[in-house]
Parts: sequence; structure tokens; C-alpha cells
Amino acid sequence: MTIVEYNLKIGLQKGIDNRQIGLIAEDSLQVVSLDGKSIDTYRLLSYNTKAIQELSSNQETLEQKIE
Repeated sequence: MTIVEYNLKIGLQKGIDNRQIGLIAEDSLQVVSLDGKSIDTYRLLSYNTKAIQELSSNQETLEQKIE
């Protein structure tokens, strides 16, 4: 998944600088909703939680090697 910066179409149509940072559904198939039009935030949160667990485990392993 790639984090991107983009402008919302509605903002561009109104001349408003409405920059956002996030995921594009079409480019983030791992966390796309069933209709393919948005991000499934529960699925994204689950991926984030798993990544944090793995990072924590790696950190603990590295700390044990230092001791």
C-alpha cells in the first residue's frame, strides 16, 4: 500500500485547496471495501495492528541480542 497526497475533486471544483493524505482505493486492494469505492478501515486497522506487533517483536529480539 502506498500513502499518497491528493486533492479531493469537490475541493478542486470549488477552487479550494483541500489536500489529503491517505490511500487510493483502486491502488490498495488489500484494504479496499467490497464495493471497491473506499477503504475498509477495520481491515486497514487490522493490518496496522499486525505490523505494530511484528515491529515490537523485532525490537524485543534486537534488544535481547544487545544484552
